[in-house]
Amino acid sequence: MRPSPLHRPALETVSPEGYDMAFATNYLGQFLLTRLLVETMVDTEKNSGKPGRIVNVASSYHLQSDGTMLAWTSSDVKEMPLAARSDIHTRAHRHKSYSNNKLAQVLHAKELQRRIDSGAFGSSVGLKAFSSCPAWASTSILPDNKGGNWVSSLAFSAKAGILGVLGAILDTRTFKGGEFVAVFQNEVSRQVWAKIL
Repeated sequence: MRPSPLHRPALETVSPEGYDMAFATNYLGQFLLTRLLVETMVDTEKNSGKPGRIVNVASSYHLQSDGTMLAWTSSDVKEMPLAARSDIHTRAHRHKSYSNNKLAQVLHAKELQRRIDSGAFGSSVGLKAFSSCPAWASTSILPDNKGGNWVSSLAFSAKAGILGVLGAILDTRTFKGGEFVAVFQNEVSRQVWAKIL
């Protein structure tokens, strides 16, 4: 039996910059990568005539968040939003923080598209930004035991999980940009190619 990645010895939960590691991985990393590449993508479009796509791999789990953990709780900008804090070690905080991380990705794509549409990167830019949910996919993060195998048997395959992301990249007619894209239907959001926000 392979060891479960969920039961490793104490994992470091703080990024080198002092953020919660999940927030740094799920949101800050994608934000920084986009910031570093967006101007190159605009230049590439101008040279080739082919607009690019920015797709944040988010989650329908963002619907579990009301966004309050993303707000600063005071006017002191040095104080981190709750979702970014690494000093709170409760199960409830981790659960709520994850949904806020995913909401941050959805809001980032929406705001980026608003800026693209307002001409922040040039008036004729066709670049589109989306957030997409790969669905609940069976991956190796689940433990290799009866419980993990049962949960995995209920999940989508990894191949099925990539459909939403590919749809956001390849569909050039349906999407205007800024949408949250999912290619499955579930009881929470009742979405199929849904525009949530």
